[in-house]
Amino acid sequence: DYRKFDLVYSSLAFHYEKNFEELIRGIKKFFAKGSVLLFSMSHPIRSSYETETIEKNVVKGLAEITLANKETKFVGDYFKTEMIEETWMQGKFQYNYYHHKIEDVFNALSDHHFRILKVVEPKPVDEGTHQIDPKYFKYPPFLIVKCVKT
Repeated sequence: DYRKFDLVYSSLAFHYEKNFEELIRGIKKFFAKGSVLLFSMSHPIRSSYETETIEKNVVKGLAEITLANKETKFVGDYFKTEMIEETWMQGKFQYNYYHHKIEDVFNALSDHHFRILKVVEPKPVDEGTHQIDPKYFKYPPFLIVKCVKT
């Protein structure tokens, strides 16, 4: 028998698991009825980005792009579950994580008897933060979910 916990939390770690449903199935044995699961993960809208180089300009994001020859192209595939490779600090730090659709996250929770209490998509706290990189703040960077075991 497993020890039960009243609260389990995870900060930006669940997206490292390839199969989200298997993750929830594996941890549910540690929850008693009424236990809370609080976690954050990379927001699925951000992790569905692809990078495309067009005429020496790099475009990143879910976007409709009009090329110089007036052809329209869509970049990014939200419905594709895949590993994402990210680099930070001008390529000095690289890490890999998995893109999961919101549907997959919420259905896995529901299928394993978790009821969602709250979902938060963090936003910048003030206009000054947009000065860092304005494009970065057009989409939520991560998702916070609070749920309870039923």
